[in-house]
Amino acid sequence: MVLSNSFLLKFLLPLVAEQLLAILVGLADTLMASSICESAVDAISIVDQVFIFINILLSSFASGGVILVSRFFGAKNFPTLKKTVHLLFILLIIYAAILMIIAFAFKIPLMNFLFPAIDEEIRNLANPYFYTLVFSIPCVALFNCSCAIFRGLGKTSTSMWISLLMNILNIVGNFITVQFFDLGISGIAASTFISRFCAGFVGIVIIAVFMNHTTNKNKQENYSTAPENSSFALAGKICSLALPSSLENGLYQLGKLLVMTFIGKMGSLAIAANAACNVVSSVGVVTGFAASNALLSLVAVAYGEKNPASIRNSIRKIMTFVYASFAIINIPIFIFAPQIALLFRYSPESTVLAVQLIRYHALFCTFFWPTSSAFPSALRALGDVKFTLLVSSVSMWIIRIGICYILSFTFNLGVLGVWIAMSIEWIVKSACFLLRYRKIYKKFTFA
Repeated sequence: MVLSNSFLLKFLLPLVAEQLLAILVGLADTLMASSICESAVDAISIVDQVFIFINILLSSFASGGVILVSRFFGAKNFPTLKKTVHLLFILLIIYAAILMIIAFAFKIPLMNFLFPAIDEEIRNLANPYFYTLVFSIPCVALFNCSCAIFRGLGKTSTSMWISLLMNILNIVGNFITVQFFDLGISGIAASTFISRFCAGFVGIVIIAVFMNHTTNKNKQENYSTAPENSSFALAGKICSLALPSSLENGLYQLGKLLVMTFIGKMGSLAIAANAACNVVSSVGVVTGFAASNALLSLVAVAYGEKNPASIRNSIRKIMTFVYASFAIINIPIFIFAPQIALLFRYSPESTVLAVQLIRYHALFCTFFWPTSSAFPSALRALGDVKFTLLVSSVSMWIIRIGICYILSFTFNLGVLGVWIAMSIEWIVKSACFLLRYRKIYKKFTFA
């Protein structure tokens, strides 16, 4: 695989567009909910916290499994590639069914534990939205699996178009059900389910057509009936890569939710400033998430090709892209932070604090986010998923949460302590991942 600059841009730009689309659609959903009532916004926000967690579990499982898909694609072992794709869909649907049953069975204790203080009106509004989203979990699994496979096969534009389809259906559906039929939050729930069902169905159909075309076109090429390519062995390999990835991101998201409970105790000024910084920071790292997906796919393909030079080249070029794009995005954010903070129309005190947080994040994420959060995808693609799980979990639960508590409450730094602790975690993770890469790459052999 020759990783030219034009190929890299063609690969990365649809991934960046996907990330931007997700941010814009989230804002559109909030605006549509706000047209119903303030309690509807709160209800949707509360339920979304749970389903963001479930979506992370599903998408990271799919991404972990796609490492094997990309390897077989790089090795041009198309019959085994097709079998791996089929197994990944089956395993992810089983995983989604388990999550759906757990969410349905433990809905009341789960909501009471996470949000004990919500009033009865918000709880009643949240119920139909929650149960509708529960039944959409298999559709989300199919959508995530389809998009992950297309990214793994280098077809990032297809993944982008499926995402665009889902989000257009969601926005149009919300507008029709809320504005024309006045169905309120039930209408938003229905359009969410329909958009996810359509995206999942379209994704699996396109994958089926593409895989049949690819395997027929390359029939008999590099086909192996060795034991390692049996369904049982392949399922074991998929789970060995997918489950640690899912567990890593799940534990990380739980840690972030715990940090949010700390912020909730700091008062409305800190909550508002933190919310503003979260919005701005999501824009500041948008290219980083795209690059993380690119690293996972391209390094895994190079691994399948058994091409160490291509592995190095992929990592070098993608990491250069991340650092350059972070500088282009975050330098203006740092400079114009006061003007950006004014857009939120907060009180003067909250605005001043928001500017501090925005500038702090813009500065430190430019230097340390790429190596702490994008770079480990290269290690995962090389099969080092257990190490990334260990480092991410320990750094979140000991460094970020522990130092956050000490700085915020013992040293009275408030919400600024949360962001300082996060930057310290980035530095520690960066050091661990870079040292690990140097160590394993010196001894690297292709299994």
